[in-house]
Order: sequence, then C-alpha cells, then structure tokens
Amino acid sequence: MAHQTLIWCARLAARLGFSSGALWQGMLIERSSQPDFVRIPAANKKYRCAARAGNSDAMWFLAVNRLGRKGGACDYDEAVYWLEQASKRGHARACWALGRMYIKAAVVPHDPQQGMQLLERAARTGHREACLTLPEIYRRGVNSTVADPQKARHWYLRAESPLDRLLIRLGLLQVVQKGKSV
Repeated sequence: MAHQTLIWCARLAARLGFSSGALWQGMLIERSSQPDFVRIPAANKKYRCAARAGNSDAMWFLAVNRLGRKGGACDYDEAVYWLEQASKRGHARACWALGRMYIKAAVVPHDPQQGMQLLERAARTGHREACLTLPEIYRRGVNSTVADPQKARHWYLRAESPLDRLLIRLGLLQVVQKGKSV
C-alpha cells in the first residue's frame, strides 16, 4: 500500500511539473521487481524527463545507468554529457566521478588539471570519497600533479567522520615519516 501511495504521489508531482516527481518515478521503477532489460530503460525515460528540466540528481542517475553500471545499455557519450551537466550544477557525486574519469583517462580524454578541479569542487561540498582521494593524490603526486604536503594536509583535515580522521592521521604519519614537512 505504501509503495502504491509513493507511485501516486510521484505521478502527481510529475504531472504538476515538478522535476522531482519524474525523478522519484524513475527511482521507484528502478527498484521494482521487473527484469533489468525492462526497468532500466523505463527508469531512464523518467530520469531523462527530470534531467531535461534541470534536476541534477536525475542527471546523475541517468549517467550512472548509461555507463552500464546497473545492467542497462552503455552509452558513454550520453553518460559523460549528463555527468558534465550535473557537475556544472554542483552535483558532488558527478564532480567526483567525472574528475576521476579525467584523471584516469577513462571514457574521457586525459586531463588531470580538469580532474583535480572537479575533485576539489566535490571535496569542498564535503563529498567523502573526494575528501579521501585528494590527499592521496597530493601526497604521492599522481598523474603530473606535483606532490604537495600542505594541500595533502588540508584535504586530510577536511574528512568528515572520526574514523576518516583517524585513518587520515595514520596517513599523515606516513607523510612525516618520509621526511616531508606537513
């Protein structure tokens, strides 16, 4: 009964022009018990409607699905397009994913400078994985990024949870033990 109520509310919101209604419809379809080849394209249709209306979460879900991460058909060009659109709107997960793709040259051309900018944008919003990825890159100096212990320390200290801070302090000990000033 609760599931049907959610579906009804999502449909009503979509009909009233709220992009979040189409987003919720897509999420409900994606989590349904239908097989992948039925539910992923149907969910993408709803995500696409919400994404065109400017919903950055819908852009993220559509990009993930188009990368083939959930069993749907791969379309890397469309996935990158929606990741770029979501990152322009400040979506932290999109910034993080696209930044890593630029650094690793996965699906997009290798551009470590653009990748670092996107990772830093995600980390500034408090994105956990970005806050943990940046210190390692700055500590080791990966992909033409010069090792910078000061920046590594800065991003180490930005991690959110006490467990992250503990792990980071252990990482800082490694930086100090290698003779670099922090």
